Amino acid sequence: YLHGPSTEDLKDNVIDCLLQMKCSGSVTYIGVNSFDNDVLDATAASALDCAMLQYNILDRSSSRMIAKFAAAGKFVVSGTLLAQKGLQFRLAELASPRGLWYLARLLKNDPFFYAKARRVRKLAKAHDVDVMGLAIRFVTGNDLITSSTFNTTRLAHLAGNIERASEPVSEELALAIATLAQE
Repeated sequence: YLHGPSTEDLKDNVIDCLLQMKCSGSVTYIGVNSFDNDVLDATAASALDCAMLQYNILDRSSSRMIAKFAAAGKFVVSGTLLAQKGLQFRLAELASPRGLWYLARLLKNDPFFYAKARRVRKLAKAHDVDVMGLAIRFVTGNDLITSSTFNTTRLAHLAGNIERASEPVSEELALAIATLAQE
């Protein structure tokens, strides 16, 4: 992936270089990691294979781009499966520099993240499911998402997310998730 390119970075010589790497077998797929819709539009219209973009239960703003990539026969990776800590952020974390950094990043990306996260937590509670499991099911329930990523440094966190992803979803919860996806 080209991480965070501008539209100016996606010139023919750059695309040609990536295509040469792909043709030589150095890489299997080529794409971009971007949250910029202009860059994603250019990627969808290019010879690139894929995009990693921001799509999660708190931020569905790239839904149109996901459909555009699918229509172009390209694949999509959700690079923010767990909403960049937005569902787990607690005000008590403000006592640490790390907590302040997370809050600043969350507010920069979406000043209303906390209200959205409260709503998602209420939905999870109403259906007696873990909120992180709900977030995982939201993304994995979108057939146009090929794969998704999340960051972790703990094996237990990895195992828990794998378990959450394989838990069954009731019809009622699937409907609630689909309704949320349409908002």
